[in-house]
Amino acid sequence: MSPPRPQSAARRLPPKITPEQAVADLVWAINSSWLVSGPVNWQPDQLPSITPEEIDSEHLAAHIDQNASWRVGRYFETLFSYYLHHFTEVSVIGEGIQVRGPDRQTRGELDFVIRSDCGSLTHWETAIKFYLCRPDALHRGSHYPGPDPQDTLESKLHRLTTHQLTLDWEHQDQHKDAESPQLRQAVVKGRIFYPVGYESPQKPPLFGGRSQPVTEDMPDGFRIHHDHCMGTWLTCREAAARLTREESPHEYVVMAKPNWLSPSVAATGISPAAAATGIRESFADSRSPVMLTEINLAVPERRRQIIVVNDDWPGPDPGDAPWM
Repeated sequence: MSPPRPQSAARRLPPKITPEQAVADLVWAINSSWLVSGPVNWQPDQLPSITPEEIDSEHLAAHIDQNASWRVGRYFETLFSYYLHHFTEVSVIGEGIQVRGPDRQTRGELDFVIRSDCGSLTHWETAIKFYLCRPDALHRGSHYPGPDPQDTLESKLHRLTTHQLTLDWEHQDQHKDAESPQLRQAVVKGRIFYPVGYESPQKPPLFGGRSQPVTEDMPDGFRIHHDHCMGTWLTCREAAARLTREESPHEYVVMAKPNWLSPSVAATGISPAAAATGIRESFADSRSPVMLTEINLAVPERRRQIIVVNDDWPGPDPGDAPWM
């Protein structure tokens, strides 16, 4: 029997996330390294870490259920909000504040406005992003396109710095007399997926003799964090072929959105052959990427995230780099 195929977001409600997975996702969301390093004060110092033992799993799961969304970004914001309210001393002044200009047109949203224990007002813009490294090819001027190839690492950094972190609430009726944030920072977590052979966390990627990932096209002052989270990317054809002939002791869990953050906590998954069948069937119906957790049965705590994209991803390169 084939495993359940991932369904498009338009055809389903957000999946129920188990308390155990919710705890793992919250710990990962807070404790994982930054995706990128930026200029001075562009991001907070590393967030105070938390442990699974500190978290009331049922309370967290109920909070997630009340804010259910299939969007990975919204899920990350829900987890981050829970963290701010239950594990920090900051005062949350506002969340998801819609920003309109003098013409009343919506310009964007402030994710979080907080007041620290020293009294300063700070705007934190959150982002959870996934990019696929193509070390020998550019798409839209980037070596790091996303599963949606119109999104690239560089274009996201450009939008954060030139738009999202510049928003203010001075024209908002409910905040028109409020002070503006003294500090604006980005909280950017995520994962970069590498081609097979480049993904080992113990061995930094080497591209064309470089000792660091390709970054020459990134905005000034930015680089990929040295301890960023990694994974592997494959096309549908590559994944099905590798899984079909796989004889190593691995099982796989299909991770439905929004549950793309941390590896699955499931004790077991489906066989490589069943995963290959599920991937083929998924791409027969949809071009949406598939996220897998690979479980090493010999060392169960060793788990790898794999993203599978359609065979013609990222498609023809339009050649433009809108962020430049």
